[in-house]
Amino acid sequence: MTSKKELGEYGEQLAANYYSDAGYIVLEKNYRFGHDEIDLIVRNDVSVAFVEVKTRTGEPGAFGRPSAAVNRHKRLCLLRGAAAYMRAHKTGLRHRFDVVEINVNEYDYTYSINVIKNAFDSKGYIT
Repeated sequence: MTSKKELGEYGEQLAANYYSDAGYIVLEKNYRFGHDEIDLIVRNDVSVAFVEVKTRTGEPGAFGRPSAAVNRHKRLCLLRGAAAYMRAHKTGLRHRFDVVEINVNEYDYTYSINVIKNAFDSKGYIT
């Protein structure tokens, strides 16, 4: 991978594949609202998940966990986007906020995925 953008897109596709393989339907990729976006919006029979994907290369944990980059400001942006989405798409389902950490080996593209379901609540507090 030659750029951060390509790495991010690769990670988002890996996360979308993970959710699809787990029986979720991918509703949106890179859902835009204002200047912000939600990487993935997925659903199953009981809930809609708003997903932030953080992808890194190198030794896992070398620079802290990828999820640490989902700071309070980013969580609030996700909350606003989720509220806009839920107003526009009345699903009647519960919703949650997931963070997906992906570490990619930049030499052979092997990867590990850690999915943190319900990573924070509807007020932005880490659960």
